[in-house]
Formats: sequence, structure tokens, C-alpha cells
Amino acid sequence: MKSKNVFALIIIFIILFSGCQNKEINVYNANGLARDENGSPIFPEKYIGLSVYGKNGEEIIYEMFIDFDYKKDISVADLSKDMCRELNIPIVFAGMGSLVYVQGINGLFEFDYGAESGWLYAVNGEFQGIGCGDYVLKNRDYVEWYYTLDLGKDVGNDFGIK
Repeated sequence: MKSKNVFALIIIFIILFSGCQNKEINVYNANGLARDENGSPIFPEKYIGLSVYGKNGEEIIYEMFIDFDYKKDISVADLSKDMCRELNIPIVFAGMGSLVYVQGINGLFEFDYGAESGWLYAVNGEFQGIGCGDYVLKNRDYVEWYYTLDLGKDVGNDFGIK
């Protein structure tokens, strides 16, 4: 009787979790792609891209892209988590859902260089005013993470503060 219960639990587990796995993702480097007027890569149809720049613009991930169809309704947070995992780069999030934010990437954390340091993201060259868990990406979107030392002013975003 015990072996039937164990077998039944195994079958239930397989059924429940077999649909939860994502397709395998393949990460590509954007070297050789055409560029837009700002110098950003123009990704092929059905691809999205990511770059991550640490303190003083250090390249942590530079112009990598993946197949957009591997996950439906992917957020900036999900893309960042998946790409970092695929490239073996540690990323740490805090919060959940729409309140999720990046605390650290590759050992570089918010507040490491003072109260005004931390991570900001831009999509297609524009800094976003919503959380990375809320921003749902579209085909050919390009996400860039920047580590700021000065609430964004040092990386080109002053949030309209004059």
C-alpha cells in the first residue's frame, strides 16, 4: 500500500511540475549586429537583449540577447534573472511581484558606495519609472542595467530633478 502512495505522489509531482519549466534559453552575443543612431544593437526579429554596467561603466554583461519566445509576458526582472543565471552571474532581488527590485548584481549591491548608490534600468535607452517586475518586454526590447553612485545623475538619469 505504501509503495502505491509513493508512486501516486511521484506521478502527481511530475504532472504538476512538468509544465512549470521554461524552454531552454540560448544566449547570443550581439557582436556584428547592425546599430541604431545611438549605437545600440538592433536585435533580430523575435529577440530581446540585455547589458549590465557596474560601477564606472564596467561591463558585467555586454550586449547579449535571447529568443523572445522562450517565455510569455517576460518582465525586466525575469529576463535579468534568467540571463544572469544562464551566464553564471549572481543577481539578488528583494521584494516580490510589482515591488521586486535588484539589490545586487555580480557582488555589487545597493548602498555599497553610499546612500545614493544602487541599480537602475533603461529599456531602449529610456530609464523607466516603474519596477522591473512590472515592465513587460516586447519584441526587440533592449534592457540596460546601470549601477549609479549618485541617484542616477552619473549614468544619465536625473528623474527630472534640476
